[in-house]
Amino acid sequence: SFVASYWEEKYIQVSVGSNPIPFQPYQLIIGHEYLPSADFKGNNFYIPKDIYVASGRTIELYYSQILLNYHKYNIKAQCSIGASLERKFQIKGDDAHIGNYPLTISVYDDNANLLASTLTTIHIIDASVDNITILPIGDSLTNGKSWLAEVRNLSNNAVSFVGTRKTGYGSDLAIRHEGRSGGSCMMYNTDEVSYTYNDSGYDGVGADAATFDSSKSYAVGDFCKYGDAVYVFTSAHSGAWNASHVRNISQSNPFWDWTNNKFSINHYKSFYGINYNAIMIFLGTNGISLTPKTNENGALGIKTLVENIRKEDTTTPIIVVNTIYRSGQNGIGTQGNTDGYKAQSEFKFDADRKVMLLAKAVEDMIGDMENVYICPVGFTHDSEYNFGNVKKEVNPRLTDTSEVFELFPLDSVHPQLEGYLQMADEIFSIICAVVA
Repeated sequence: SFVASYWEEKYIQVSVGSNPIPFQPYQLIIGHEYLPSADFKGNNFYIPKDIYVASGRTIELYYSQILLNYHKYNIKAQCSIGASLERKFQIKGDDAHIGNYPLTISVYDDNANLLASTLTTIHIIDASVDNITILPIGDSLTNGKSWLAEVRNLSNNAVSFVGTRKTGYGSDLAIRHEGRSGGSCMMYNTDEVSYTYNDSGYDGVGADAATFDSSKSYAVGDFCKYGDAVYVFTSAHSGAWNASHVRNISQSNPFWDWTNNKFSINHYKSFYGINYNAIMIFLGTNGISLTPKTNENGALGIKTLVENIRKEDTTTPIIVVNTIYRSGQNGIGTQGNTDGYKAQSEFKFDADRKVMLLAKAVEDMIGDMENVYICPVGFTHDSEYNFGNVKKEVNPRLTDTSEVFELFPLDSVHPQLEGYLQMADEIFSIICAVVA
């Protein structure tokens, strides 16, 4: 009875080691060092190897675009310049710090375990630039967009853009481009994808041509209008309209040499009389996928376009611009077919993975090519705030947005003016670094 009474009132505690520890009521105690780290996916962590900052510009790297689902982890940015802020790393370029600075981005779990680390280089660049001409090839993010004019403004008009199109710029001869809303790599690499998007008229070469006149004789290279399209004569012609003698240039690949049935940058230069000091490729939004290395509109298509150019132009600098991340889920979920973009139903995480995988694949496939440079606009553009906001009702019955509302992006693909201006900061910076 003594033993029973004793065990009814007393407790046994087993401790590890030779020294007793104070009594603790029974519970399952596991030290933090034994807890597993958060499931970390290295494929969702990436930063381009070079970041360019022209003197006078402020460039920001957004953690949500470097590490997908970054709120699950802890990010530490280490660099001798710049500021590590809550959601971004900010670099202000100035003349006193011109040079190259390593930046290390490390990812930790809540137990301070290092999960991954990567290195990039910040290049602070002198913002002065000589007179140069650049040929931009792109989609709706280039077609008549404000970053072109802002880059020219930042350069004090030293940078001019050339191309067959003037959409959005009217009589400004210093801002032309090859941007086509809905455009894709395949459109420029082949002659099989026609350009059918109506962007309020074709404002390019031949746009001022007279309507076809069957009483006139036309030479090779003459332009005319027939119906709603602009045509160029590919062979001499007189008499009634004959479609085999013309090419619809408002709906076709300007880089296609129809005589030799191939992509030809030399044909483009000679036929349209266009010369340049550098080429800029800003593609990947249309047809983006989770398999960019095998996608003719993804990294594979960008590599093909670079190789097509290099067949006849082996020395001109080529700048490849990373496409940008989409807005938040509210914008993605309500996105319509706008500015040539065909909306698709998807989740924000999948959309982000497509952009990150494309950027990684581009670097893998062309990053080591001579005189080819990658512009990290996709990582320096603020996708959280640059797509604008509009008030929406919070549910179908609570429709008064004067006090209670949700903010939805205006668009999930095409940013507002401020977004294009922020793009211009990084594009201008890389121009100063590799072309000036």
